[in-house]
Amino acid sequence: MTQVINAVLSWEFERFHTQFLATRTGGSRAGEVLTLLRALVALTRVPRATSVVAVVHLSQGGSFVREGMAVLLCRARGMTVVAHLHGSSFDAFAARHPKLVGSILRRCHAIQALSESSAATAAGLAQEALVAVIPNAVPSRESDAKRKPLVVFGGAVVKRKGVDVLLEAWSRLPADHGWRLAIAGPIPDREIVRGWSLPSVEYLGSLGHDDLMDLLGASSVAVLPSRDEAMPMFLLEAMSLGNAIVATRVGGVASLFSPKTVNYLIEPGDASALSQKLEQLLTNEAELMAMQRACSEFFQATYSAAVVNPKVEALWSDAMRGNPRSC
Repeated sequence: MTQVINAVLSWEFERFHTQFLATRTGGSRAGEVLTLLRALVALTRVPRATSVVAVVHLSQGGSFVREGMAVLLCRARGMTVVAHLHGSSFDAFAARHPKLVGSILRRCHAIQALSESSAATAAGLAQEALVAVIPNAVPSRESDAKRKPLVVFGGAVVKRKGVDVLLEAWSRLPADHGWRLAIAGPIPDREIVRGWSLPSVEYLGSLGHDDLMDLLGASSVAVLPSRDEAMPMFLLEAMSLGNAIVATRVGGVASLFSPKTVNYLIEPGDASALSQKLEQLLTNEAELMAMQRACSEFFQATYSAAVVNPKVEALWSDAMRGNPRSC
């Protein structure tokens, strides 16, 4: 979510000036409460019937409740409210708490969803809101001219991200493939990696965003065999840097694959299929280069900031037109 917000703040929109208001900091519980209170107080100082569009980023669980308070306050102050939905488990959370989720989403003039599934869920709970499926925008980046025989996984090393499946698939590859697998991310559950001490696998731990981008810029393939996702920024950023991608058919991930690359979209939990797809790329340079080229071209045409942000701005404008108090 942080990278999504940073990407928005760095873009020059034609009709809007963006400003960020933090509702959480990731610190202590007391610090979190204080940050939220400061944000809510700041919102009370925005004049009523204003032309401000409040874009509130909502996930699930405690995040939905916390940022949901901002939605209610912004609507009460007459602002145009747009919900930007995140979270791999939003649909399941909404199914468990339909009254809570509906009470918040019905206060929104528009809702930006990352997948058709979450859009349908939102539309069912907030029938008067404008709902649009718009992916997260990613800036285009330059990658290294000479790539390494390196496959990168980026994310928390947990079962939800399918790291256990990835390690099983990697162990099935021919011993002389000559490639390395770099696993970048925190390891909250050591049981996931216990016993997997493969010579060609490197556990890098948590990396700063710039370091991860450098790693992807020098790598050839990005892999994310998750069991549950929304719209993973890791894969979008990997595509922006020209990586071939292999991933699972969950959440909004399928929309990242074009007709030229859909063959590398597999079902979650299938280590055999994942190993097969990796071996196809790692042992066939022509296919690897074709996959990289197709991913890069599809990203530029579909997910680059230059393509996505005008759609986001149009949604904000449409939401404002649907809010008579903003005039």
